[in-house]
Amino acid sequence: MKFLALFALFAVAASRHMLFDQQLNEHWENFKKTFGKHYNGREEVVRRTIWERRVADIVRHNLQYDLGLHSYRKGINEYSDMEQEEFVKTFNGYRGLVNLKSNASTWVPPSNVRIPDKVDWRDQGLVTPVKNQQQCGSCWAFSTTGSLEGQHMKKTGKLVSLSEQNLVDCSGPEGNQGCEGGLMDQAFEYIKENSGIDTEESYPYTAEDGTCHFKKADVGATVTGYVDIPTGDEDALKKAVATVGPISVAIDASHDSFQTYQDGVYDEPECSPDQLDHGVLIIGYGSEDGSDYWLVKNSWGETWGIKGYIKMSRNKDNQCGIATQASYPLFYPAFGIAVFEYSFNTFQQRTMKFLALFGLFAVAASRHMLFDQQLNEHWENFKKMFGKHYNGREEVARRTIWERRVADIVRHNLQYDLGLHSFRKGINEFSDM
Repeated sequence: MKFLALFALFAVAASRHMLFDQQLNEHWENFKKTFGKHYNGREEVVRRTIWERRVADIVRHNLQYDLGLHSYRKGINEYSDMEQEEFVKTFNGYRGLVNLKSNASTWVPPSNVRIPDKVDWRDQGLVTPVKNQQQCGSCWAFSTTGSLEGQHMKKTGKLVSLSEQNLVDCSGPEGNQGCEGGLMDQAFEYIKENSGIDTEESYPYTAEDGTCHFKKADVGATVTGYVDIPTGDEDALKKAVATVGPISVAIDASHDSFQTYQDGVYDEPECSPDQLDHGVLIIGYGSEDGSDYWLVKNSWGETWGIKGYIKMSRNKDNQCGIATQASYPLFYPAFGIAVFEYSFNTFQQRTMKFLALFGLFAVAASRHMLFDQQLNEHWENFKKMFGKHYNGREEVARRTIWERRVADIVRHNLQYDLGLHSFRKGINEFSDM
């Protein structure tokens, strides 16, 4: 039994279904419809149990976000019915195989080059659309193709989507394990020794281990070597991103907060700088509301994060190990360096966000005992944030108004996330009026 914690829930499934929050029924049906979820009877009870727990955490976190207590927002996505351990074992496939010898060169930063304050390589057409690894631990393959796609475009002026399945099926001799995990450097080594990697069009992704059927005639790009950025050096990594292009990196993505990330600058103090389990692609960097970030492309589809991207904390002691295992491929086309054809694409900040209603917030008439006790901390944070001071009876009245406002905001934002509104609501200093 791969996920003991998950399957243990089946033992109590029959007794749990009567305990579901009936206010969430419509949102649960919308969740299943939006993401094409189909369960048998007992499995649906288990998944709904997980999902309701996730919804409660998301609503609680986002109320704190609205009050300035967090730098990022959480949201419902297609993975919100999965336990954290189950999710990590399924999707996080980076394997730090320290016994493998690396043939990488060491990064030497360029001299006398001005490094810009902000970079986004999508603006110059070096990044393919967000892909989806599905239920296969092949993140390392997507990180590999992402950096090579960028180098190929930079040198030839042609953006070619490369085959992750080619790497999953064929790079075992270099130490990779297909859907069970791998490393980007070993994938670069395979492409180098194999004299190329096929295009995605010729060798499409299947999300499962298969028999290698690489064809030389379908090669989309080659690698002549690869370079490792000095471990833990975020300044060197910034220079590499600015001057080289998209960079393959490994991170600690084992936390529940990463699974439910929606937007903002991700800041997880519990993140490890060396326990790395997920391969991703840095495509830029910048700052937002005073917080420095790395702009990272993930491989979990566009329903996760900011249309498939995440802004991860930068200059915070190598948080999540983002600078621990950074590398990129060397690519030199036989016909020389071509001129770019810049493709300026507008980065859409909006994302499909699927918040759900945590419950029916109590609307107090005149008695404090009717207040929703789960909102106590948020109410105290609201008063502190906006310097609110009330006498006894006034506080009851203001809290009543505020709780009614909170319920309306959560309900409206759920509808916004399902495309029913064109604007989002939020808590502010006038929410008690």
